[in-house]
Amino acid sequence: MDDCIEWEGAKTGGYGVLKVEGKVRRAHRFAFFMHHGYWPKVCRHTCDNPSCINVAHLLDGDQADNMADKSERGRHHNSLKTHCPKGHEYVPENTRVWRGRRFCRECDNLRGREKRRKRRAE
Repeated sequence: MDDCIEWEGAKTGGYGVLKVEGKVRRAHRFAFFMHHGYWPKVCRHTCDNPSCINVAHLLDGDQADNMADKSERGRHHNSLKTHCPKGHEYVPENTRVWRGRRFCRECDNLRGREKRRKRRAE
């Protein structure tokens, strides 16, 4: 079954919630537990639908995996930014990626020039 199965009960922040043994649990995590027999550290949605409880759409992982998913799918707040803080556009020819972070080449060049200028003045 490829379609999402929407949780129809209570929701918090878009995620289905239910009470299990006196604890409030997220419905997708409970569905994962019922299918696989263990609680995942982080339960990730491949469908990006927080109210989906289809176990075919759920993966076990950790927070780093979850953040990588978010970034790859353009849902991380920084991946939505189109310009650096100084107003230079993030385009391939003006963007450097290091350790998964974007840097503006124009700002890097300006910092380098300023640093050299200060060294010469000393």
